[in-house]
Parts: sequence; structure tokens; C-alpha cells
Amino acid sequence: MRMVVTVVALVVLVEASSRLYFLALGLSPRQYFHRASVFPSNENAQGFDDLMIEVSPHSRREIHPYFGFIANRQRASVNSAGFHSQFTYPYHRQPGDYVIGVFGGSVAENFVTGGGVSDLTEALRKSMPALKEKNLIVLNMAGGASKQPQSYLIASFYAGMFDMTINLDGFNEVTFDANWRNYPSYYPQFSSFFFPADSLKNLNLHLAIVLNSWRFTIVSWAQGNSSIFSSGGLTMVAAAAVGAVNRITFYLYDEWSTHPEYLPTLSKEQFANEAVENWRNFTHKQAKLMAAWNTKSFFFIQPNLHNPNSKPLSELEKAKASLGYATRLDVGAQYEKLEEARAQLAREKLKVFNLSEIFKDVTETVYIDSCCHLNELGNRYLARAMARAIVSEQ
Repeated sequence: MRMVVTVVALVVLVEASSRLYFLALGLSPRQYFHRASVFPSNENAQGFDDLMIEVSPHSRREIHPYFGFIANRQRASVNSAGFHSQFTYPYHRQPGDYVIGVFGGSVAENFVTGGGVSDLTEALRKSMPALKEKNLIVLNMAGGASKQPQSYLIASFYAGMFDMTINLDGFNEVTFDANWRNYPSYYPQFSSFFFPADSLKNLNLHLAIVLNSWRFTIVSWAQGNSSIFSSGGLTMVAAAAVGAVNRITFYLYDEWSTHPEYLPTLSKEQFANEAVENWRNFTHKQAKLMAAWNTKSFFFIQPNLHNPNSKPLSELEKAKASLGYATRLDVGAQYEKLEEARAQLAREKLKVFNLSEIFKDVTETVYIDSCCHLNELGNRYLARAMARAIVSEQ
């Protein structure tokens, strides 16, 4: 009997103490658990969360033997080839079809799936008599975080499927330094996850990813059992468990991300220059490849929120820009180098255009996040600018 009384008294004491502790913190039990379940707010923690969104099981990406990675084919709207599209690839053209492939990263993908296509096809039909009676089929060959030479490799694989190709890119190619410490600039994003070196160091990353899945399991379990939060003691146990997993996970990721696999062979400035040269080189190769297949090809440098003086930002866009983005290379300086590379390609008679300042006089909001993505209005501006450039070359 005395044992029962002791246990009951201990439970009451724990409950009372935990409730007083939550009250002192100004948090509910649920809020206390949530605070324990998230990473500390810093650049490395944000980088890990971004990586998990991209490469964890059932997330956005899956590895591909030729393209680096593709969209996860288990996700809605993704076709069997790993692209967000209603069409099956390879696309088998029908009589009267005119097939346009759009290549690039998420801005290009969003252009196809987010409202830009109808304005583009309408403008082309109006200005190009040969297309007026054609059934214009626009195929999304772009993917989030993709860059050259991925577009070149995808174009090579599907060469012969298109009458015209459009590349909308530049930002991913020349502004990210995520590979700097571990891989050359021409490797795809997330290469440290998808193509890890066989070493103890990369084991840290994979252990962090496993632990992170445990974190989500604990959080999901707790959130699905609200009765836990009716007990201060159970709340503290659950919070301690997820907090411990968090600390170990972040330690492993921090060790991986802050100590390079090997010392970089290039300085960051050299890496930045190499990234621009990669864009120029593979844009040139893709243009020549498409010409060999008698396919018209057009290349466009995309606009970007972080390119200084390229747009009078609305208040909403200023707020988005203030959040920053996961690039530590100077966007303005890199875009200047990109224009120099574009001009060199244009002198070689390639159809390459710079759309980085198409919003120079646009005061309305067109950017929807802190990266680069456009709303419907922005995509319409983009479509019209691309159509004008294409028509001018006919």
C-alpha cells in the first residue's frame, strides 16, 4: 500500500512540477514539445531541412543513372520518366503536332505547370503562320534544382522528340556553391547525398538522415496522440526523446557539412568562374546537338529576385528577399559574368537571350518566394518575352 501511495505521490509531483515549468516558460505542453522537435535556427540547420525535403524517402527526388536525379515517380503529377507532366515520355507525336520541350530548373518547371504555356503558345501561333494550324504540345523537361549539364543530358536522351526546345536557366548553374567543398561545379545539386564518397565522413550524413526519419516518426506519433499532451510528464518524456535525437542528428550533419571531404582544389572565386563556364559550355553543346536533329533551340537567362536593380520590388517581394536564400555566391556578380558568356554565345550565332531584367519596369508582385519562382503574372511576362525573342529570329 505504501508503494502505491509513493508512486501516486511521485506522479502527482511530476505532473505538478511539469505544469509549473510550462507555465514559467509561457508554453503549452504541445508548444513545449514542438520547440524540442525542431532544429536550432541557423544556416546549417536550414541546410539540413532543405536537404531532407529534397532527398529523403518519399520526398521530391530520386536518383537517375544518366540525369543525376529526377522527380520522385511516386508523387502525384509525375510521369513514369520522372518529370511533372501529363504526357508519357518518350512522347509519340500525332499528325499535326508541333512539340516544344522546356528545359531548366524549377522556374522552368513552374513555367510549364504554373500558367505560362498558354500565353507562349498563343503568342507563337499569332506571329508564326506555320504554327497556326498546328497542335502545340509543350513538354516539361525541367526539374527543380536541375542545371547544366543535366539539361544537355536530358536533351541528348530525348533528341528527336522535339520541333523546338527552350531552356530557361542560369540561376541554378552560377549561384550555388553547395558542391564547392566536395564535388566539381558541374555535378548535380545534392551530389553529396546521391553520390557519397565511400568514407566514414559521408557515413555521418547517412546516419543523420536515418535519425531524422526517427525524428519524424516520434513527432508524427506524438501529434497523432493528443492524449500525450494532457500529461505534463509524458510530454516531457516525448520532448526529451525527440530532443536527444535532434541533438545527435544535428551533430552528425554539422560534422559532415562544416568539414569538407577534402580540401577544395579551387578557390570559391575559381569555382564561381567555373560554374559560369559550365553553363556556357553545355549551352553551346546543347544548341549544336539540337541543330544536328534539325530542332530549333532557344536559350533564356532567367530573372531572379536577388539580382540587384533588376526589378522595383513590391513590399511583399522585399519581405521575401530579406529572408535570403541558400546561395553564398554573389548573384549580381554572377549574372554579370553570365551576360558576358551569353554575349559570346550570341556572337557564335546561337539564339541566347537575357531575360534577367524583364521586370525592370514592373511594380506588381511577380516573385512568390525568397528564391526565384514566379506567380501567374510573372509567368505571363516571361511567356511574352520568350515569344518575342523567338519570333524575332524567324
